[in-house]
Amino acid sequence: MKIIDSLKQSIGQYLLQKKLVKENKGIVQYNKFFSESINFLVLMPTDEHDFNNCFEILRFFLIHKKNVYLVVPEYKVSLVPEYNRYRHIKYTLDCKNKLGLPTKEFINEIMKKEFDVVVDLNRDDDLFLSAISTSVDVKFRIGFRKEKSDLLYNFQIPADQINSEISYRNLLNSLRMF
Repeated sequence: MKIIDSLKQSIGQYLLQKKLVKENKGIVQYNKFFSESINFLVLMPTDEHDFNNCFEILRFFLIHKKNVYLVVPEYKVSLVPEYNRYRHIKYTLDCKNKLGLPTKEFINEIMKKEFDVVVDLNRDDDLFLSAISTSVDVKFRIGFRKEKSDLLYNFQIPADQINSEISYRNLLNSLRMF
């Protein structure tokens, strides 16, 4: 069974990578990108410890009056402090296809909305959430440096492998510059 799951994961990664290579990566100007952006799609971490350490970033968005859409597993929505102040795009296992990629229906639901920035708060690779981040037509994609992240994000933050609080603080400090 592990061999089949590994094969599915590899095929899913290949399809995602193939799509990313086709995209045109032009020059992006970062001057005031945060202050001038309104709608943020935030991909919440799948790791429990990371999930609990990223809330300061969410508060930062609220303080700056940003519209925040959280992509979060359905069972975790109520675990987000002040969850009613955010919009939610909830997902379940039914939102993933056999290769671990988002279903077309789930992507279409997300694409009905317009976003200025995608922020992936996962420090580890997650094929499902990486595919979501690339499916949305935005100028700015922010995420942590990880394997093949050059294809995913045009603004990358180094991830501290031991302490996620440091990683999220670095992300927050980077956003404050813009």
